[in-house]
Amino acid sequence: MYDIVMIAETNQDSQDITDAVHETSGQMRLKINMEKTKILAIDKGNTQMDIRVGDKKLELIEEFTYLGEVVTKGQSCEKDVQCRTGKASSVFTGLKKIWNDKHVTIQTNTILYEVFVLSVFVFGILFYQYLCMDPQKRS
Repeated sequence: MYDIVMIAETNQDSQDITDAVHETSGQMRLKINMEKTKILAIDKGNTQMDIRVGDKKLELIEEFTYLGEVVTKGQSCEKDVQCRTGKASSVFTGLKKIWNDKHVTIQTNTILYEVFVLSVFVFGILFYQYLCMDPQKRS
């Protein structure tokens, strides 16, 4: 029913957070959906993770999409840029009728471009800046 993202620096921190969520959920009579629960190690070397909920090991994945962001284990933004380029192109094409309308001014078309196309393309830049920061500077 609810989605959450947990961020940790180490495997042990990841397990501790997972245990706390599992325990607290149980106290509230909630269950973690094991089919939807995954692990993504955004990593600088160690990609071996054994995080468990009870006796069940969570699946380690290579990438996922969260709030429109394509997040990959190697911190590469290439897939996200490709995805955003495709979305922006789709929006751009969808506005073609409006842009070809002779009654719509260039100023209005410019505003539409900035609001609907550029916003789709550049959304999330700050997220990648955060991921690329040194973990010591994040705190």
